[in-house]
Amino acid sequence: MDNIKKFYFFRCYHCGEWYYSWKQIQKKKCWKCNKTFIFKNSSKFSQECSTRQAIEIIKRLKEKEKEHKPQMNNGQNFYSITKFEL
Repeated sequence: MDNIKKFYFFRCYHCGEWYYSWKQIQKKKCWKCNKTFIFKNSSKFSQECSTRQAIEIIKRLKEKEKEHKPQMNNGQNFYSITKFEL
């Protein structure tokens, strides 16, 4: 039987990366953008689950974010200003 705890799921408000913790924290250093953010100011929710379930929740949140992420323009459709006569 897995050990059930209350987990907090929260995200970096600079880049949007998801994290989880079984305790409330003051500050977190984001590994993705290398910025520190305050836990109480971030988007968060809590749920009672096992550690394995918490990891699955994070995986699903990251997959959902990838599905809804807008496509970035790679610059091929933009013209250089040097092509136009002023």
